[in-house]
Amino acid sequence: MRYHRGMRKGDITFVLFTLNEEKRIEYPLRCFSGYGDIMVIDNWSTDKTIEIAKKYTPLVFQRDKIPFTESEEGVDYVFARAKTNWFYWGYADELLPRPLVEKMAEISQQDAYKVTWVRRKNYNYGGVNLDNRTALRFFKKGAIDFSGNQIGRFGKIVVPPEQIFTFPKADAYSIHHFSTYDIVKFEQGHSRYSTEEARAYIRLGRHFSGLRLIGRPVYFFLRFMIVGGAWRWGWRGLIITAQYCFYFFNIEAKMWELEHGVTLESMERDYDKMKENLLEKYGNRNE
Repeated sequence: MRYHRGMRKGDITFVLFTLNEEKRIEYPLRCFSGYGDIMVIDNWSTDKTIEIAKKYTPLVFQRDKIPFTESEEGVDYVFARAKTNWFYWGYADELLPRPLVEKMAEISQQDAYKVTWVRRKNYNYGGVNLDNRTALRFFKKGAIDFSGNQIGRFGKIVVPPEQIFTFPKADAYSIHHFSTYDIVKFEQGHSRYSTEEARAYIRLGRHFSGLRLIGRPVYFFLRFMIVGGAWRWGWRGLIITAQYCFYFFNIEAKMWELEHGVTLESMERDYDKMKENLLEKYGNRNE
């Protein structure tokens, strides 16, 4: 399949952020092809990601990774390289059904709406559906303010409610997100996310809370495992639920570390003192 600029149905730039996504990137590319421009922002992939992307679009850019894709810097980078008025913020682990993309193309050609809410259906750890949320992903330039945006957020809507469209909460109009391939991949990604979220909360003036440290993991265990029905998946459901609970625990724990100056260096200094005291206590001190 090759890209064809003249076949574009919508006034949309579909943006994909990638790093070594050769096994997954073609699925969203197939969904977007023919419905708008496709832009791939790549963090110097070493596999065939770029080769595959260039079959679908000439708008392939490589750059160093930014802290998170919804940052003001990241958004400005995309806007400066796009020619459309509407944007979809996407990732290689997602799939969009044709009815959803058709409706996006239709919305991009009208003036009544400028922001949309779309349901995101999550498949975790091989299919466990812990929860589904509506997300801000498809919007018109200028309708969302990304200045000072923090990780885990998608800017601030600056248009009145009557200019916001909500897609039907049906699978045909949902983003399908295939997440958490195994525990190693989950821990690698969420270790970074929990660190960035903790830093963002501190910047916003939020402080560590022992109540949240204990309460949030308990809340999400009940929400995912019991209310959400992860128990139906047996051990698979329990394992992924526990992983998410630990992720929320880590956010709060890392806030405590930030507020108390706990780093690898501070730990080394503390341990150096402890070692010296032990050496002195047991007569191992150098004379």
